[in-house]
Amino acid sequence: MPEFLTFALTAPLAAMGEIAVGERRSSWDRPGRSAVLGLIAACMGLTREDEAAHEALEGGYGLALRVQNTGPLLPDYHTTRVPPARRGRRFATRAEELAAPDLETILSRRDYRTEVFVLAAIWSKPGARWSLSQIEQALLKPQYAP
Repeated sequence: MPEFLTFALTAPLAAMGEIAVGERRSSWDRPGRSAVLGLIAACMGLTREDEAAHEALEGGYGLALRVQNTGPLLPDYHTTRVPPARRGRRFATRAEELAAPDLETILSRRDYRTEVFVLAAIWSKPGARWSLSQIEQALLKPQYAP
């Protein structure tokens, strides 16, 4: 019989995924795979620079989610500084955008989910780098704050 590690993701307020382009940043009704694996990686103490460990986490485990509750969307508004759109001008990073001499202020809307409750289950695939019990211990005593 295969083994599973189950855990709950709960939050009074959460932002989950959705592409963050332009003034509107919405939220999916569930966390994405990369978000859950990123949370596990933080608990395990993996740094962002450790690409081999992140690849092992991505390829070594299956993930299933069951959304119990997401609650209503709660909109929030922010102002942010951005350079005006110009044809042929692209920025590789946010730091490059902020270094532009002609910044403008825009109003952006961000949506958050309230009263989030998601059940998660992970299982090992053949050749997984860590045992489920090692991951469980990391979730119980995280190296970085989840």
